[in-house]
Amino acid sequence: MAGQEGHADVVQAFVSAGADVDLLEHGGHSPLIMASQEGHTDVVQAFVSAGADVNLLEHGGHSPLIMASREGHTDVVQAFVSAGADVDLLEHGGHSPLIMASQEGHTDVVQAFVSAGADVNLLEHGGHSPLIMASQEGHTDVVQAFVSAGADVDLLEHGGHSPLIMASQEGHTDVVQAFVSAGADVDLLEHGGHSPLIMASQEGHTDVVQTFVSAGADVNLRGYRGSSSTAVQA
Repeated sequence: MAGQEGHADVVQAFVSAGADVDLLEHGGHSPLIMASQEGHTDVVQAFVSAGADVNLLEHGGHSPLIMASREGHTDVVQAFVSAGADVDLLEHGGHSPLIMASQEGHTDVVQAFVSAGADVNLLEHGGHSPLIMASQEGHTDVVQAFVSAGADVDLLEHGGHSPLIMASQEGHTDVVQAFVSAGADVDLLEHGGHSPLIMASQEGHTDVVQTFVSAGADVNLRGYRGSSSTAVQA
């Protein structure tokens, strides 16, 4: 409770008295998990200094770092990185801390992981990369951070979609422009046989279509089933 509420002095008192810093409550959460989720940096640092297990998963399969990443608590993430936490540790559902931060659009957290050497191309169990998650949600700043870090802009997830396909389908023009500037393959077909231009045309995203046309995308390119962007628009 003291950790969850952010009472650092109380936590220090318990630590000095020999309290078990890794003891899980009935719901399966450790004191460090609680403090991480709430963003209490001083409490987290107190637990780290006391030797708490920074990679301990709660019963739901989440690590303290994943909880902090999902909530966007950059200072807490930095504290874990400095303490040697595993930045690529997957929770039971198969998501990495970087995936969580990317999906939520926490650019500062993403940059902290990139600086710490996190694998920017690591796929979660469902087959999505951090870049694909950011692209789908339209988080342009996060996408730019990954591009600058050398992420594979043409990496396909298990379903066969590229980051550019995801952004095109959702109509995220700024994200599409970022990929075009980074040299992404504008004519790359996903496993179902659709190009980014076909996907944008199908969804009626005019600005995205114009971006592809300006980038030299093949407007006559046909998918595996014979579909083309011009046929869709017609």
